[in-house]
Amino acid sequence: MNTPLREGIFIRSPWILPFHGEGDGGFRTEFLLSELTRIQPGLRYVTSPRHADVLLILGAVREDLSGPLGLIYSQMSRPRAAVLVLDRCVLSDSGSLGGLPAETISVDASPEAVWRGIREALCGRRAKT
Repeated sequence: MNTPLREGIFIRSPWILPFHGEGDGGFRTEFLLSELTRIQPGLRYVTSPRHADVLLILGAVREDLSGPLGLIYSQMSRPRAAVLVLDRCVLSDSGSLGGLPAETISVDASPEAVWRGIREALCGRRAKT
C-alpha cells in the first residue's frame, strides 16, 4: 500500500476499485472518476480486489448488496481502506448505509472531497485541504 513520504506524496499513486451502489445510472460516476484522475494524474483504477488499495463505494448500498460488498472488501490485501461517496441528500437517509466496512470514511460527491477522503483513508489521519 502507499507509504507517505511526506504530506500528500506517496511512493506510488493509489489503486482504486470502484463499487457502484445505488445512484444515477453511471453518468455522474464516470464524471467523478475522470475528474479524480485530473486531480491526481497517477491514480489507477483496477478491476480486481487483490490489486486495490482503496474500495471506492459510489452511492448508497442496498441491503442485498451488503453481502457482495463485504466479500469484495475481505478479498482486498491489507492494509486496505474504504471510502463512501454520497450526495448530500443521501447522507440523511441512514437506512441505505448498511453493510459497510467499519472503517469506512464518508465524503461528499465532489472530486476534491473524494480525493481528501482517499488521502485520509490511506494516511490514517485527517488530510489537510
